[in-house]
Amino acid sequence: MIRENLIIKGNNLLALHSLKTEFRDKVKLIYIDPPYNREADVFYNDNFKRSAWLSFMKNRLDIAKDLLAKDGAIFIQIDDAQMAYLKLLCDEVFSEDNFSTIICVKMSHLSGVKMAHKEIKLPKIKEYILMYTKASAVRLNPQYEAVSWDEALERYTSFVIKHNHNDENCHKWEVLPLSQAIKKAGVDLNDNKAVMAFKLKNAHLIFRTARNRSADYSHLPKDKFNRVINPDGSYYFVYKHEDVNFASEKVIEIEGKPTPVNTIGDIWLDIGINNLSNEGGVDLRFGKKPEKLIHRIIDMVAADKSDIIMDFFTGSGTTVAVAHKMGRQYIGIEQLDYGENDSVHRLQNVIGKRKKKLFDEYEDYDTLAISKTVSWKGGGDFIYCELMRYNEAFMDKIQEVRTSKELVKLWKDIAENSFLNWHVNPQTPEDAIKDFEEIGKGEDGLKKQKKLLAELLNKNQLYVNLSEIDDKQFNVSDEDKKLNSEFYGEAFNG
Repeated sequence: MIRENLIIKGNNLLALHSLKTEFRDKVKLIYIDPPYNREADVFYNDNFKRSAWLSFMKNRLDIAKDLLAKDGAIFIQIDDAQMAYLKLLCDEVFSEDNFSTIICVKMSHLSGVKMAHKEIKLPKIKEYILMYTKASAVRLNPQYEAVSWDEALERYTSFVIKHNHNDENCHKWEVLPLSQAIKKAGVDLNDNKAVMAFKLKNAHLIFRTARNRSADYSHLPKDKFNRVINPDGSYYFVYKHEDVNFASEKVIEIEGKPTPVNTIGDIWLDIGINNLSNEGGVDLRFGKKPEKLIHRIIDMVAADKSDIIMDFFTGSGTTVAVAHKMGRQYIGIEQLDYGENDSVHRLQNVIGKRKKKLFDEYEDYDTLAISKTVSWKGGGDFIYCELMRYNEAFMDKIQEVRTSKELVKLWKDIAENSFLNWHVNPQTPEDAIKDFEEIGKGEDGLKKQKKLLAELLNKNQLYVNLSEIDDKQFNVSDEDKKLNSEFYGEAFNG
């Protein structure tokens, strides 16, 4: 079993297939932020026809399902354009019975260009995250939002003094109003700071009651605390014929401080999205997801340190960066070139191996995101590998060309050095070149030429196949052969 963190560069569909033997049924959590199928995205070919986009997604989700552990879950972030269609597709791939929820998350502020047309269209500030499980319901680690005491605990107005009596003797406890308990402790009710300190310190003694319509407590003394024992041996308290809820149940430690919280549901409004473009030491202005968002998802589903996290639309590397800081094994796959803003550079920042100027001064790179929350100090490692490109390299060259003249030169290079479709004559006689130049005339001429040239390439040879690793024309090094042998194991050896 591979235990290393992996960053794989190359077509994510092929990369996913290459991982199936090793990681089938082993990935606890998959988070992806795929192309949203709209024109706004800077990097992705983000304007497929809907049918093409759905096919594109289905091919990858089918493999993702194979990789998920039996108690695993997948989270897919999307916006309005394709959410409904994606939901139907996921119902087919993962089964409607395994649909868990749709999270609505605030991803923008009511400001900027979106406000220019507010008279005719509601400004868009939300996105969706679809959650599906592999087979059955996944046990979740509840998540909480820090709030004020009054927001979480305004109705907790009673206080219990135990007088050194244990839970079995709870009927001997004394109950009084919270305000009276505060005064009795010598705290000035007008000193808000001191009052709050008292409440947080004594949250396990502050309570409220709630009616339980399914229980009959009429046989219990009304003005005394009562302990009710469950069949499994656990117990709870009843006072005045109602269930007792202690404030400590809604106070948890956040960054070393006791903090009032509310349980988070399926609408997330609290994820910080300011200065997000520079988070992690990589500058990506559009599309980057907050580390706190991914931290919450991982903590909710993959709380065990042995869990494996995967993202096959890695982009600038938010998922793998957060997984690294949280001590989870991760696999990231990305085909596009983000240059200085890709996941490798970001992980180097996380580890502490790279220095770059942020804003107006040098920073420790990860002070902006979740590093403080998880007490991250740096370190760790990952393995970077690439699918060996062949025709894919020519596909990139086609996209980079800016003139028809350059395309003609590239055509000759393709004819000599690539795998062409079986029905294509590799020669480029003058008549063919003239026809090619004629296609290039007009407004969309260059686009048509690029499409034609791309169709000449054999798509089965975009990357070098494992079975051809010993073919001399690909010039695969002994070092790369050894790495493939270790990665694929028995499959590599036949």
